[in-house]
Amino acid sequence: MFILDILKSTTAQILLIIFLTVLAYSNIFQNSFVGDDYVFIINWDKAHKIDFIPKMFMGESAPEGHQAVYRPIRSSILTLLYQIWGLNPWGYHLYSLFVIIFSTVLVYFITRQIVYVARGPAAAVSRRVSSVVPLPAGTRRDPSAASPLATSFIPFITALLFGLHPIHVESITFMLGAMDSTGALFFLLSFYFWIIRSDKIIFFYFSLFFAGAAYFTNEITITLPLVILAYEYFFNFDNRKKPFKLKNFNLFLTHVTAWFFYLIFRIFILGVHFKGEYLGGSFYLTMLTMVKALIKYIQIFIWPNNLSTYPTIAPGIESYTGLYAPMGKIMTQSIFDPDILVYLVFFGALFFATFHFRKKFPLLSFSIAWFFISLLPVSGIFPLDTLVQERYAYLSSFGYCLFLGWAFLKIFNIKHQNFYVKYFALFIFLVLISSYFYFIYGRNQDFRNQITFWGKLASQAPNNPLINYYLAAEYQYAGRDMEAIRYFEKVLQVAPNAPDVYFRLGQIDQKKGNLEEAIINYQKALRFDPGYLPAQQALGDQVKK
Repeated sequence: MFILDILKSTTAQILLIIFLTVLAYSNIFQNSFVGDDYVFIINWDKAHKIDFIPKMFMGESAPEGHQAVYRPIRSSILTLLYQIWGLNPWGYHLYSLFVIIFSTVLVYFITRQIVYVARGPAAAVSRRVSSVVPLPAGTRRDPSAASPLATSFIPFITALLFGLHPIHVESITFMLGAMDSTGALFFLLSFYFWIIRSDKIIFFYFSLFFAGAAYFTNEITITLPLVILAYEYFFNFDNRKKPFKLKNFNLFLTHVTAWFFYLIFRIFILGVHFKGEYLGGSFYLTMLTMVKALIKYIQIFIWPNNLSTYPTIAPGIESYTGLYAPMGKIMTQSIFDPDILVYLVFFGALFFATFHFRKKFPLLSFSIAWFFISLLPVSGIFPLDTLVQERYAYLSSFGYCLFLGWAFLKIFNIKHQNFYVKYFALFIFLVLISSYFYFIYGRNQDFRNQITFWGKLASQAPNNPLINYYLAAEYQYAGRDMEAIRYFEKVLQVAPNAPDVYFRLGQIDQKKGNLEEAIINYQKALRFDPGYLPAQQALGDQVKK
């Protein structure tokens, strides 16, 4: 009881959350750059110069080959970090830690404000807390949030789960992922200032400013107006007596206008469009695949063990759909497939429950709405090369953690609840937190260096040609030619017409002095791609000799 009394203190709760989060990520400082870190941080020379920052906002916010990426604030942060730390990974990891800590603390205060709103206006003004604002009459009340226990512990549970959920590792330990997550941080700041604005117009301007910062950092944050609308819908009106009418409509319209101008500036002025093509050139097939992708996200959230940057979504369907990706299973899908029908029924039931219980349990309904709204930009509406990635779910994880926070407190709030049931729920929570901590600490090690990164992925998807190719390339760079050959040959088993693989095998043969074998491999590369310039140059050099 003494411990529970201490944990009722906001300061104690926040300090414990920060301590456990920092401890879980404490082993990231041993990690080097991996994956796209090389493209955006190491090899992009223009971004190393601070006078290049204005050009980033005018459309040059990504290296060659990534023109569809428009994230100028993310790129500017990379430039500023380079001025301070150069190519020392330690500094970038320190920034990553700042992002997860600040985001987690924001989640705490956002949840606390939402809980006060859910308790109703009388409860909300009964305590003088600087971050909790008085509520208008008609605010919908959630009985599950009405107890003092809920006020103290729903924010604590939600923020602790957010800080320790292993799905965030890719967004934090992966350095470029942390830069993307800065957009989510701005998103949370904007939303927080919106819900505490009350009669203080300055908070609205803060909300508007951070909304713009979010959009220019990561386009996944463009759902912010929808999340604000959901908040107003579930909490700030009483539709039992009148139809929905948005309060402070002019303020909300200003938010939407800012969002609209961002899209106009990006798409029509700069000409930066969203990347990718629909799967098989079909919006229909893309939507069927994304139904399975959403189920995959839910599975990852529930049990985040053995996480992967490129997970298998379903048998025969990989997350990455670009080079060498198998497309056969995707192309043969139908809406009448049994698994898709089951998933559609599940989502239909979830949608129904969200709106059916919006009056009695607005906190529950809002958490579900936040989860799915935040995933909209990566739901296939805009074409994607990679269908499922953990960092796509960074924002939506707040909805999941809020749902769990509500569920755990709901169990403890049930009257006449069996004593052992409550302690069993507490045991489950502690097991969950412990397993999250263990998973994070282990997952951090997957990002140690390029070989451990791609090696872990290859162990998870041994027949994935893209993963095997990148792992083979890393072995080649490291001078471990036999291992490189082994994985290049695994690529050819799936993609026998890959010119770049034959070219790299030719390089290895040439290094060993097997010039005849090298020439044969260069010729094979040109047979499958006559315009493959590296093979042309290598073959020309051999002819001259």
